[in-house]
Amino acid sequence: MVDSLGYMWMSSNGGIMRVSLHEINQFADGQLSRLPVLHFDEKDGMLNREANGGVHSAGIMTSDNQLWFPNQRGITVIDPYELHMQYHQTVLLPIVESVEIRDSVLHVTQHLPITLSSQYRDLRVNFTAPNFAYQDRVQFSYMLDAIGSYWHSANQHRQAIFTSLPAGTHTLRIRAESTAGEPVETALQFTIKPFFYEQWWFITLMGVVAIGILTGSYKLRIRNMQYRERQLQYRVDEQTKALQQAAEQKSRFFTGITHDLKTPLSLISAPLEDILQQDGNISEDILRERLSLMHRNSQRLTHLINQLLDVTKLNNDAIRLVFHPTDISTLTRQIAGQFHSLLIQKGITLSIDTSATEPVYLDAEAWERVVINLLSNAIKYSPSNSTICLTMTEDDSLVTIAIRDQGSGIPHHEQDRIFEYLYQAEGVHAAEGTGIGLYLVRGLVSAMGGEIRVESEAGQGATFIITLRKGYQHIESIHSVAHQPLTQPESRDTVVCPSDENEQIGSDNVAEHQHYRRVNPHQAIHKHPDQSATRSRRSKAGYSFHTTDATINRSIETGHSEYTTLADTVLIVEDNDDFREYLKTILSDMYNILTASSGSEALKMLQQKTPSLVISDVMMPGMSGLEFVNTLRKQEKFNHLPVIFLSARDQESDKEAGLSTGADIYLTKPIRSRMLLTQVEAVLRRERLLKSGIPVAATSSEPKLIQQVREVIYRQLANPNLSAGMLADALFVSRAKLYADWKAATDITLNTFITELRLEEARTLLKEKGFNVQEAAYAVGFTDANYFSTRFKKQFGSSPSGFVKK
Repeated sequence: MVDSLGYMWMSSNGGIMRVSLHEINQFADGQLSRLPVLHFDEKDGMLNREANGGVHSAGIMTSDNQLWFPNQRGITVIDPYELHMQYHQTVLLPIVESVEIRDSVLHVTQHLPITLSSQYRDLRVNFTAPNFAYQDRVQFSYMLDAIGSYWHSANQHRQAIFTSLPAGTHTLRIRAESTAGEPVETALQFTIKPFFYEQWWFITLMGVVAIGILTGSYKLRIRNMQYRERQLQYRVDEQTKALQQAAEQKSRFFTGITHDLKTPLSLISAPLEDILQQDGNISEDILRERLSLMHRNSQRLTHLINQLLDVTKLNNDAIRLVFHPTDISTLTRQIAGQFHSLLIQKGITLSIDTSATEPVYLDAEAWERVVINLLSNAIKYSPSNSTICLTMTEDDSLVTIAIRDQGSGIPHHEQDRIFEYLYQAEGVHAAEGTGIGLYLVRGLVSAMGGEIRVESEAGQGATFIITLRKGYQHIESIHSVAHQPLTQPESRDTVVCPSDENEQIGSDNVAEHQHYRRVNPHQAIHKHPDQSATRSRRSKAGYSFHTTDATINRSIETGHSEYTTLADTVLIVEDNDDFREYLKTILSDMYNILTASSGSEALKMLQQKTPSLVISDVMMPGMSGLEFVNTLRKQEKFNHLPVIFLSARDQESDKEAGLSTGADIYLTKPIRSRMLLTQVEAVLRRERLLKSGIPVAATSSEPKLIQQVREVIYRQLANPNLSAGMLADALFVSRAKLYADWKAATDITLNTFITELRLEEARTLLKEKGFNVQEAAYAVGFTDANYFSTRFKKQFGSSPSGFVKK
């Protein structure tokens, strides 16, 4: 049945129900998620809920709009209007009764905010609605903004329970809803105070601290990364530096070994070539001198090669020694005797004091290399009129050998490194040696179970101290031990030193040691200074050069002056005694000779005498040849003094460096004596022409620029690197200005002019001076004889050899 208020009434075995027709339509249209139904049964006053009518009508509506519903025990009468009014008036606004916190209960005054302490985060809120008649028909729900935006159904106790609420102000909304009407809401606002760490200033502070920590961590990480990068870069730099040092050491080693090999090789090949060119026309004295020089330097080569082989074995742990019980005192004296002649020449005294008498197990050949290296260094670094002391002492278990010189000493920072492989000390003797001698000494001493150290003070000499152990228990198993003494063969050539415990060998007692047998092949043969003139005279008598007659008798008339070859003086600057003496021998036939063993000595000599030509080595101790010539060129007196470099360094960069100092020719060892003589003759010839003014005043009509350029070209004619740039530098003008002025003066290019002058000079050397093709080519700056021949034929229509035959 439908009443006048728009409600539909239904009876059933479970009671009477009322539902709004409007809400039914909304539910059917999907506008409502649930359909509110008002239900009546015995608790609402019905005698019995069985109200389906049975055989009677289920219900009727009277004229006064009342509803009658029969049931099993009677009739239930409902006035819809009165019920509607009564029910809607009983649903009132929900009320919050109390708030429970821990063990306390807060009674709430409606609409007043509550403030709770920061430790109260768990709440229990009790609420109700003042509807005592229909309490069970009221449904409660709540929503707290802090935990979401949806409604939660309250439990049967009408409570809302919250745990771990955040600090801040919160609003609790409570809604009461009955099946008869619209829901009614109320709200409770409460504030939970924050802990100190929840307050804005603390959060801000923590934010700042966090940012600081993050920034600090980032910077620390960056700093650590930069530190690691610096460490890595440092290691890379150190390794790069070590590699560079190793490369420099190897470069210095190979440069030194090249020098040490080429110098004796020159002193073997050049004298041999001289002998072969004589065709038997050579005196016996000169032949013996040449053969002695060759033999001496062949032994030097053998010694150097053996030393290199020993170092190679040492690096590969392939050294195998044979130990014999040896009279170390006698053996050391025999080895020292090999330096007898060298000590005389150097003016150095060797004092030997040995008191060791008990045999020592050692390898005689290894010990010989050790003593030779140490004594050679001591002699090399000792000044004239000084004394080298070799002392030997022993106790129950050790034998100590000390070699002390009076040289310049070894700086403290180098004393730990002088025994390293390929290390070469700095200073005045930096250009000498290969850096393997002391390394080999330490290796051999260590292999014999001994130790070596150095004691030195700057300017007070150096003392090398070797300690050897007695017996043979310390000898490693890789070596061999023979318990019988080693017998010295009769063919072992030595100089036997005196057997007295304290004797001296040197310049002070030459006469009393003349009876010693001096046949050691390793020993250098050095003549006494007063023998130089005799040797020169013999050399003049027994050596000839096929251009000598023409050259000596030739003169060039320049006004009233006459220049002869015999008047020319050549200064030889060479640190190797044998090579210096050999150069003096082959040049003294044609020139007056001055000699110096170093660049500094040569500079002092030049203050007294002015030679016509300087022949200098490049690698010399103290002042190198490059430094010597650079110093020479700074003096106006020697600005145009001809210089020939003669060096073992044969790289293009070495030649460029040598010629850049203003040297005329750069020759490399080994050098043939004829090649050297021809180049000296060519340089001196050009110098005489320059002094006479002939090449400059070739034609009176030539512009001054051409004359100036011609003079510069003549002075650098043997320089293969001669270019327009060098000409511009010599004339103190820019290259562009030189080109412009030259183009205005002549139609010939500068390069063509240089080539033509080279070829003209070569033609003169070939035709008039007896030069062969290679000698002429080298004398005028051509490094390739084939290329020279091609240019010569193109210029003159005939090859150089064909031109000579005409």
